[in-house]
Amino acid sequence: MSQFETLLGGHLGSIIAAFTLTCLCCYPIAAFALRGWSIKRDDILGSFTTDAKALYLATFLQVDSEQPAVASKQPDKDFDDLYHKRYGRWRLVLPTLLLITVCLPLTFLIAESALARFVLSKSGSAVTFAQAGVSNHYITLPRVALAAIAGAFVWVVADLIAKSARYDLRPQDLLNATLRLAAAAPLGYAVASINPANGPFIAFAIGAFPLDAINVLLKRLANSKLNLDIGVGGGQPGQITKLDGIDSSIADRLQEEGITTVAQLAYCDSVQLCMRTGLLFDFVVDIVGQALAWIYLQDKLNDLRAGGLRSALEIRDMMEDLSKPDETQANAAKALLQSLAATVKMDAAQFQNACDQIAEDPYTKFLYKVW
Repeated sequence: MSQFETLLGGHLGSIIAAFTLTCLCCYPIAAFALRGWSIKRDDILGSFTTDAKALYLATFLQVDSEQPAVASKQPDKDFDDLYHKRYGRWRLVLPTLLLITVCLPLTFLIAESALARFVLSKSGSAVTFAQAGVSNHYITLPRVALAAIAGAFVWVVADLIAKSARYDLRPQDLLNATLRLAAAAPLGYAVASINPANGPFIAFAIGAFPLDAINVLLKRLANSKLNLDIGVGGGQPGQITKLDGIDSSIADRLQEEGITTVAQLAYCDSVQLCMRTGLLFDFVVDIVGQALAWIYLQDKLNDLRAGGLRSALEIRDMMEDLSKPDETQANAAKALLQSLAATVKMDAAQFQNACDQIAEDPYTKFLYKVW
């Protein structure tokens, strides 16, 4: 026993292992802060001209000439300052510190328990912790708690790596990771109690589930065990899945931000939505543009795609062509409008009025500037 203690340096091995595992957990955050955050910022800021920034401030922050104190005279500076205030790297600092505070002691306990079992295995399979004196030297966790924490750690690190690679790591992701690690053991015990014989395996498997999936699972278990009638949710697709490009996973991201209807999506702040969901800015512009058109045309929008009208952006483009001095271009736009009106079985005047309303919507004008 003393030889192993000398080899492993007492708790030193556990401390080194805990530090290494915590660094592994934090590496994706550092990589995102150093490189990914700048790429995400350039993706958004590069889409905005000075006019688009001024229009954004006027549309979403009610900045106009009657409010000189808010400053719209320097839209480039004002927009950049607003972006860094809302989405700057500094917002990652506190969540990262909280994650380290929880991750470091938990990984230390994992390492201690693993070393204790290693020492015990060298003492003989028939020897217990007490007989080997392991409990006097290492802090050991019960098997269920160890498996649950290990499963949660694996899921958290894998999730952070994936989100950092996609450049969509958000402060709330770090807070969710912290909560997932902190709640791992009690959640593992709660679910493993259903089948104690396979407790460690169940606890590890539950640890590798995200919190929203566990929430659904626990509600289903409560329904079956206690004969309750608790809504599980997550089963029915929302209204926004009618839009092209929005599947159930994208709808879930939008739902997390309180967007479940097309109207909510149409009149949201596209920059905020991009940052809060981690979706690409160009994709957000596309689905918001679709939502603006869908409000007026609803399912008829599906029939218009074949004619090149995918969203409010293309509709505004067509309406601008309609009023251009070039007769050839204007006549082509007029012929297209009449053809598409027939496609969706609408009166030409009614269809043109709907397109006018879509094209002149302030939110459409903003997206068009960005587009």
